[in-house]
Amino acid sequence: MSRELEWWTTDDESLLAVVSLDLIDDDFSLAILGRDEQGLFRAINVMCSLETIEVARREMKKRFTELSFENLQEFPQGDNDKKKHEILVPCVPASKLNHVFEYLLKNGSSAKFVGEFRLREFSKRMKQRDLQQFKTAIAVGFSHA
Repeated sequence: MSRELEWWTTDDESLLAVVSLDLIDDDFSLAILGRDEQGLFRAINVMCSLETIEVARREMKKRFTELSFENLQEFPQGDNDKKKHEILVPCVPASKLNHVFEYLLKNGSSAKFVGEFRLREFSKRMKQRDLQQFKTAIAVGFSHA
């Protein structure tokens, strides 16, 4: 059992890190996550039994620096179909788009737009059939409810 204490990201959001406290051993762990072939964040480096949170932070910064120098944007896992899910691609005519969806399309291109990021991360966990149904519901359903 562990408790997540801190989340970190690189400036370009290509890497994430979580620092956790092991509630049994009373030490710390660090997990570095990078995007796989589908764009999902997956563990690419895990360290356990770190004595202090400061050591975990130092290791995180060191790994971020090393991985940033490698300039990789993708960390293949080799266990998926490599198809990327895109939730903000319209699947109905523009005349049927919900006004909120239109707003996301027009204003969601900035990396700082948290809603778009969350929608994209959510969509990456969906199966293709469910993704299509969800996109249709968002694009049409809310405006005709």
